[in-house]
Amino acid sequence: MPFVEKTDKYSKGFFDEVLKNLVTPAAVNAGFRVETARREGSDVIHSTIVNDLLEADLVIADLTDHNPKCLFELGLRMASEKPIT
Repeated sequence: MPFVEKTDKYSKGFFDEVLKNLVTPAAVNAGFRVETARREGSDVIHSTIVNDLLEADLVIADLTDHNPKCLFELGLRMASEKPIT
């Protein structure tokens, strides 16, 4: 999911609220531990993020803003033929 609102389309903190109030409660209620791909200090997709995508039991992809990095990460996960929501 995007972590920063890059336009005025969404108010500041929108994606944090989605994570905190929608994604996390639903995932925890389903018995999953929630982690994000957010890594401070870089916009580059690091190998640790790719490894996390490939090793996770489930990946929830928020494509709200059609963020190219999110689409790329979703494609990696789809190629692994593992669960996505």
